[in-house]
Amino acid sequence: MGESNMRATWIQAVGTFNRADNSGQFVSVQRASESSVSEDQNASSLHISVEDDGGKKLAEIPVSPAFGSCDDVVDVGTFQVFFKLPKDAKIFRLVHEDLEIAIYFTSAQQPTAPGTEALGLGPRTGHSVPLTQAGSPDPDATYTVQAREKGSDLWQTLDIGLDRPDAGQIDLNQFPNAEAIEVRVLKSSGFDLEEIDRAEIGFNE
Repeated sequence: MGESNMRATWIQAVGTFNRADNSGQFVSVQRASESSVSEDQNASSLHISVEDDGGKKLAEIPVSPAFGSCDDVVDVGTFQVFFKLPKDAKIFRLVHEDLEIAIYFTSAQQPTAPGTEALGLGPRTGHSVPLTQAGSPDPDATYTVQAREKGSDLWQTLDIGLDRPDAGQIDLNQFPNAEAIEVRVLKSSGFDLEEIDRAEIGFNE
């Protein structure tokens, strides 16, 4: 494997395409581990156009949906593609026969006001600790909750893809030998991942 491949950022894009009304959507777009799928993909009338913020095309990714056999979903197909993210990529367009049918931006279009997503800890009930939140979440972002034993370098992912941080719960039973744990919330806006807050839970509190 070449050194350039080892440093490449791989993307997994999942979506749907309706061939009856020529509509589609991106269901999930996220970073992925390097994929073993072949990069020698056949041309297709359905593809993802990867562009910079000025609309310059950086790559074209063929898409081949898999269609169901049931009468009510025979025209709705799902797709999953893996590809390397070109430098300066900001926009993904799902295109069918030169018609754009869906669009995805790789970063949030509007920044969230500071402090509106501050993490807090609710009252402990048995081995469960709920998260609390100050202010409203970013509707264009998803949140991940991670925790680790205090002093450890290894974060464990407890919840992923949350639409708001306080949808998460901390299960203290996952850290049976810990005297305290650290909890943090990560915010994902497109491919921009940032830690928005963290807190500590002492098991003797």
